[in-house]
Amino acid sequence: MLRKNTLYIKINALILVAVFLFSDLAHAAPWEGKAPYAPSDIASHPTLFEVPLDHAVLKEVHQGSKDVFIIHIQDAHANLSGQQNLAHTLDAIMSRYHVSLVLSEGGSQDCSLTAVKKIAPAEVWQRLAKSYLMQGKITGEEYLNLVSDHPMKIVGIEDLGLYLKSVQNYAELTERRERTLNYLKTVRYGISKLKRKFYPPELLERTRQLVAP
Repeated sequence: MLRKNTLYIKINALILVAVFLFSDLAHAAPWEGKAPYAPSDIASHPTLFEVPLDHAVLKEVHQGSKDVFIIHIQDAHANLSGQQNLAHTLDAIMSRYHVSLVLSEGGSQDCSLTAVKKIAPAEVWQRLAKSYLMQGKITGEEYLNLVSDHPMKIVGIEDLGLYLKSVQNYAELTERRERTLNYLKTVRYGISKLKRKFYPPELLERTRQLVAP
């Protein structure tokens, strides 16, 4: 019985090693060179699209009613590693599929930075863009626009009026934050008193267990 268990463990260990090895080889495969499918083919069959797995994860694919292919990239705003991954992902996609249009949040109309690149040499922009990215002053697509040779066009997709209204609403909410938190604290204290008064001991203990960290 012991020998059978030992053999079983060895077989499982070999399978795990093979799985991890295959995974490492898959991730090590270069995501370079000519794309196997043209953008027009991918627009008709979006499941053909390949993702640079070193910097992004493909979560969903949907077939639309028109031959337009839209890549929706979710990124962590004002997060350095998130914006670096965004820049790397866009760089890989643009190199492979020769796309140039980036639709961006938080802006309207043409937000491209290509024109300002003429002000200073490329090596200067390499340093400045990295510094601005680390400080959260620019986004991943803006960083790529400044340091790469891709013919990028960044277009903001916000309705400026609605965007400014949402910023105003957030500012008003921030001003009321302290008052709102104090109100919620008072409500929680009142509910706690009512629970101690009306709840049977068993239910009261159960509720304590549910809210315990």
